[in-house]
Amino acid sequence: MPQNEIKISISGSKSLTNRYLVLKEVFECNLELINTSNSEDSELLKEAFSIIKNNTGAIINVNHAGTVMRFLTAYLSTKEGVWILNGSARMQERPIAPLVETLKQLGAEIFSLGEEGYPPLKIVGKNLHGGQVEIDSSISSQFISALLLAAPLFKNGLELFWKTPSVSKPYIAMTIELLKQFGVETEYQAMSAKVKPIITLKPKIAQVFVESDWSSASYWYNFLLISKNKTFRLSTFVNHSVQADCKVAELYTPLGIKTTFFENYILLERVDCNLPKKLEIDFSDCPDIAQTIAVASILLKIPAFFTGLQTLKIKETDRIAALQKELQKLKAPSIATKSTLEIYPTLNMMELQSLNCVISTYNDHRMAMAFAPLLLLSKGITIENKSVVSKSYPNFWVDVEKLIQ
Repeated sequence: MPQNEIKISISGSKSLTNRYLVLKEVFECNLELINTSNSEDSELLKEAFSIIKNNTGAIINVNHAGTVMRFLTAYLSTKEGVWILNGSARMQERPIAPLVETLKQLGAEIFSLGEEGYPPLKIVGKNLHGGQVEIDSSISSQFISALLLAAPLFKNGLELFWKTPSVSKPYIAMTIELLKQFGVETEYQAMSAKVKPIITLKPKIAQVFVESDWSSASYWYNFLLISKNKTFRLSTFVNHSVQADCKVAELYTPLGIKTTFFENYILLERVDCNLPKKLEIDFSDCPDIAQTIAVASILLKIPAFFTGLQTLKIKETDRIAALQKELQKLKAPSIATKSTLEIYPTLNMMELQSLNCVISTYNDHRMAMAFAPLLLLSKGITIENKSVVSKSYPNFWVDVEKLIQ
């Protein structure tokens, strides 16, 4: 390995791991999962399934894990018992009504224990017949994925429709692909999906290697922007990934970062290029990397106009509002709507080095990691509550240390 090459090993995709964990329980099989995510979200899901296996009713706390809340809402609707599904204070502010109402139409018994349409939920699990139903997909694609993952257990399977194009479409495609791996017959079109019920619980696969997490990889692109004499080797990644955030490789190409795919890793290196005068990006399919690219616009002093951000307002925090507040600390005013953000950087990289400020994270792991490269630029910049990264990338700060050794 060249002396200036930094080697980073990233654990498995959180999105893939959590879907495999659900399907493992749906099929009641001993599927061997290799390179699973070590994220707090995946550990919470594993713990939840451990509780579920040993009970016919329990209180399950998913903390900040939105994916876990949504996937378990659908799964527990099919699991005999009485279940209480709760989460953090922020989770109790995140809407789940479209998923709950759709499950109710399929025969599920679900009750809100607080504000209607929000967690905590009381779920009375039972056999569901399934059938044909329509869902509002404008808030989250995870509502659709949750239904699709549980659908093989429905007596009549599931035929699901949505009126408007779904946000984060690649995540629905990912769910469909995994169902196919298990031998489930599916159909997927732009505005509908169909899942046939399973005849046998024996899946077609016994072992899976989970490719590493592209969302976690995205932060290293920004580190490379300020580490001009280094290259990064990130493992374990594959070309033509089913993960939405693999788009980061394409987005950073015009910013001077080349991504080369090898057998089981990617190599990131700086190359000369003419930077664009403005970044104009639609994040409808990959909203989780919007914060990262926002910081890239600051590091490169390139104005940016982002669209497709409608789901960011109901994440771990209102990410649009959070970005505006923290970007202002970097002397980068912005204009926002419910689904767009326009950024106007005013400082170059040398001027950023003289800043003194504390970046707030709002209990959001992606805020901490997106702004982390600034720590290498200025000793006057700090990040509060750095431990929030454990939600998706527990080893993040350990890996960052490799850049300053």
